[in-house]
Amino acid sequence: MKKILLITFLVLSLKSMGSHLSGGWIETEVINSTTLKVRLKLITDCSGINLSYNSELVVLSNIAGNISGGTFILNFVDTANVETYCANTQTACTGGILQSFRLWIYEGIIAIPNTLSNNNIRLSYSLCCRPGSVINVVGNSNYAIYTDLFSLNTIKNDSPVKFSYDILGKTLDTNKISYSFVDLEADSLTYQLSAPIQDLTPFTLTSYSSATFSPSHPLGIGLYSNLNSSTGEYTFVAPSPIGLGAYAVGFDVQEYRNGTLLSKIHGEQLILVASINGINLFNFNAVGDSYQTFVPCQSDTVTYTANFNLNDSIVITVDSINQYPGATLTVANTSPTQKVARFVWQPNFSAISLKPNKVVFRVAKYACPYVKKLTYTTKYNVNPCPIDSVWPGDINLDKTVNLIDGIYLAIAYNETGAPRVNPSINWTPQFANNWTNNFVVGSNYKHADCDGNGTVNLSDALAIAQNYGLVHAKMGSTGNSGMSASTIYDPTVNLGVASAPATNSIVSMPVTIGDATKKVLGGNAVLFKINGNPNIIDASTLLFTPNAGIITNLNDIVVTQYIDQSNSDLYIAFVKKNGGTFSGNGVMGTLSFKIKANATLGNTTLSVDQPQLFAPKMYPMPVKPGPIKVLNVVTGLNTFASIKTLKITPNPFKNNFKVTNEKVVSAYEIMDVTGKVILQKNINATNFEVQTEQLNPGVYFLKVN
Repeated sequence: MKKILLITFLVLSLKSMGSHLSGGWIETEVINSTTLKVRLKLITDCSGINLSYNSELVVLSNIAGNISGGTFILNFVDTANVETYCANTQTACTGGILQSFRLWIYEGIIAIPNTLSNNNIRLSYSLCCRPGSVINVVGNSNYAIYTDLFSLNTIKNDSPVKFSYDILGKTLDTNKISYSFVDLEADSLTYQLSAPIQDLTPFTLTSYSSATFSPSHPLGIGLYSNLNSSTGEYTFVAPSPIGLGAYAVGFDVQEYRNGTLLSKIHGEQLILVASINGINLFNFNAVGDSYQTFVPCQSDTVTYTANFNLNDSIVITVDSINQYPGATLTVANTSPTQKVARFVWQPNFSAISLKPNKVVFRVAKYACPYVKKLTYTTKYNVNPCPIDSVWPGDINLDKTVNLIDGIYLAIAYNETGAPRVNPSINWTPQFANNWTNNFVVGSNYKHADCDGNGTVNLSDALAIAQNYGLVHAKMGSTGNSGMSASTIYDPTVNLGVASAPATNSIVSMPVTIGDATKKVLGGNAVLFKINGNPNIIDASTLLFTPNAGIITNLNDIVVTQYIDQSNSDLYIAFVKKNGGTFSGNGVMGTLSFKIKANATLGNTTLSVDQPQLFAPKMYPMPVKPGPIKVLNVVTGLNTFASIKTLKITPNPFKNNFKVTNEKVVSAYEIMDVTGKVILQKNINATNFEVQTEQLNPGVYFLKVN
C-alpha cells in the first residue's frame, strides 16, 4: 500500500507543478503476448518546470478506458533540447527567456495482468498542464495521450516510431511540418488530425477556446490545413500576427497489416507560430526519398545520400553515430543551390540482426534567431551474407551475374542439398544452409541452386538470365582459381550458312568451333556472344540449341543463355557438366531466330563476339571469332495472302491436327525450334490431317507450300 500511496502522491505533485507539456506519444514493442516494452516520449516548454528524472507513470487498461490493468513506472532514459532558436540564442532551455522545448524519453517493461484480455490494450498518460501560451484550447488544461494495441496474442508487432520534433510555423505563409512515424516492419500507416484530449478517466476532449478552431483546422477556420493521410506531412497557413502564439494539435496514427488494424497512436504536438519577415526558413526538404531501406551484408559499405535544395546554413547530423563503428558523415556543396550529405558505414559481424534497425538523420536550417529542423530515417537490416546467403545467379561469388556463373552451374549440375525457405530468384540475399561440396574458388554448391528448390538443374539458369549483369557488394571470391588451361590449337567459333533469311520467317544457322587443323584440346566450356540487329531480328525468338557434334551425348551439356532485348544480342555459355572435358572440332549447336515481318529488305550482319574457351580449372583463354556473316533479307511469307486463310485445329494438339486452307497445299514440313525438319510430306489438298504421335512435347513450326 505504501508503494501505491507514493505513486499517487507523485501523480498529484506533478500535476500541480505546471509541466508545460506541449507534445508526446507512446511507442511500444511487443515482446510476447503478455509482455510489452513501452517508450514514452514527451516534449515540454522549457518555461515550465522539469519533469522527473526518476520515473514516469503509464496506465494500462482496456480500450473502453476502464483502469483494470493498473499503473506502471517507466524509467528515465534521456533528455535533449528541441531547438527552435539558434544555438547562440539564449532560450528558456539555456537560461534565457525565448520559448523553446525539450524532449524527455522514458522506457519500461510491462507485464500485462491476467485481468486484461490480450486483445484491445490501451496505454495512456496524462499530466498537467499545457503551456499558458496555447491559444486554441481553454485554459491550461490537462494533457493526455494514449496508444491502443490489438491482437497481441496473434500478431508479433512493434508500433511505429517517431523522430521528428518539428514545431515552428511562420505567420501568413504556407508551412510544412512532419507528424510522420516510421514502421520498421513495413506496415501501412494512415494519419489524421484529431482533437486534443484533456482527460482519459473519464474520456474528455479538450474544449476549444472558440468556434474558430476545430480538429481539422486547429489553427483557425478559413486557414488552409491539410494532413497527408499517407505521409503524415502537415501543410498549413499560420494565422496573422494577431494570432501569434502556440496551438495544440492532436493527431492519430493507425497501423495496418493486411487490412488488419494493429495499433492506434493518439499523440499531440504543439505548433509555435512566429512572425519572421523576409526569411525563407520553413519550406525545405530532401530531394528524392527521405526514407530508404538497405539490406547490407556484414562488411558491406552502406552509403546514404540526401540532397537539399537550399544551401543556406544547413547542418546535418546522424543520431548516435558512435553506434556505427567506423561510420563517417560528410556534407558538401555540389552547387550554389544544392547540398549533399553522405553517410558511409561498413557494418561488422556484431551488427547482424534478425530485425530491422534504423539510421536517423537530423537536418537543421539556421536563419538566426530561428532554426528549422527536419528528420529523415533510413532502415537497414544487416545480414550475414558472405556465409549464409545466396544472391540468385551469382554462383561463384564474384559479386556479379554473368556467363561465368553458367560454368559453375554445370559443374554442380544434379547436385542436391537443403532447399531454401521461401525461395525466389529475385535479386535479394536469401539465407541458405551450406551443402556438402565447395567449388575450387571457395563458394559453396548451394549458390548454384539459384531457385532454392534443393536441386541444381537447368531451371537455375533462369536466375542468371533474369539477373544478368546485376551487381552486389557482398564479399566473395575472384571467381577464377588462377590455374592454367589445357593446350588448345587456336580454334575459332563460327556461324554457318543461314537458312531462309526472309521477312517473317524462322532462320537457323549452325554454330561450330574449330576445324581440322585448329582444335579444342581438353576444354570444358565455351562462352560467346552473338551480335544481332534489332531492326531485323525479333529478339524474343533468339535461341541457341545444342546439337550433337563436338559433344556426342547432349545430356552431358548445359547451355545458359541471356538475351539483350534492346540490341538483339544473345549471350551463350556452352558447358560440359560436372567438370568434364571435350576435344576436337565440330558443331556446338544451332542459332535460331525470327526475322521481323516489317524488317527492312536488304543485307544485315551477324557476328560472334568475345569468344572464350575454359578448361576445368576455370582459367579463360580467348579464342578467335569466325568471319562476319551477311544475311540478305528478302520478302518472306508475309507476302502470301493465302496464308491468312490457313487454319490449324486443334492448337495446341496432342496426337494429330487438321489443316484447312483456301488454296491447294502441295507439300508441308514440320520443323523444331532449331529449324530441323522433323516431318515432310507431299500432298495436294485443301484439307488434310497430320499425324504427330512420334513428336516429343514441345514447340514446332509448320511450313506449307
